[in-house]
Amino acid sequence: VDAGNLVQAGATLLTTIVALDPIYATFDLSEADLLRFTRRGPQAEESPVQLRLADEAEFTRQGRMDFLDSALNNRSGTIRARATIANPDLFLTPGTFARLRLRAGEGDVLMVPDAAIAADQAARVVMTVSADGTVVAKPVALGPVVDGLRVVRDGLAPHDNVVVSGLHLARPGGRVTAELRPLAGRARVAEAR
Repeated sequence: VDAGNLVQAGATLLTTIVALDPIYATFDLSEADLLRFTRRGPQAEESPVQLRLADEAEFTRQGRMDFLDSALNNRSGTIRARATIANPDLFLTPGTFARLRLRAGEGDVLMVPDAAIAADQAARVVMTVSADGTVVAKPVALGPVVDGLRVVRDGLAPHDNVVVSGLHLARPGGRVTAELRPLAGRARVAEAR
C-alpha cells in the first residue's frame, strides 16, 4: 500500500489498533453458570472479576464485567462475556492466556477443612458426631476451596458437628467423645477421641 491509496472495506489490512489500558478479557460462561449468575438480577452484568496470568498463583488484577452476549452458542452451550481490566503498567497484551474468576455473589455457605473430607467408594463423605456421640458418615457435594476451607454445597446442616481431627478413629456407627472447638468464623468442629 502506497501513500495516497484509497482505503476501503475488503482492501489490504493497513494496521490493527488495540487498547491496552484498560484491556478487555473475553471469556465464555456455561449455560449452568449463566443461569446461576443472572438470577442475581440486572446488576450481575457489572460484577467484579479477578484475573491471574498463567505463571501467577494468586488473582492479582481486578476488573468489572461489562458485556454479556445476547444468545447462547448452540454448538458449545456457552455464552460470550467480556470484562474490562485496568492495565496501567501495560503488562497485559492482547492474546495473553489468563484465568478469570467471576464472583457469583456472596451468601452463607457451609465450609469445612479439606482434611475433614473422606472418600467412600464413589462419593465424598464427612464424618459427623450426633448428640449421643454416634459417628454418622454424610455424603456431601463439594465446591471450591476458599481461604483453606472447602465449600460444602449439599449434605451438611449448620448444626452438624464435623470430625476434623482423629478422623482415623471415627467409624460410622461407632461412638466417640467429641470435643468441640471453634474454627475460623462461626463454625465449630468436633475432635474424635
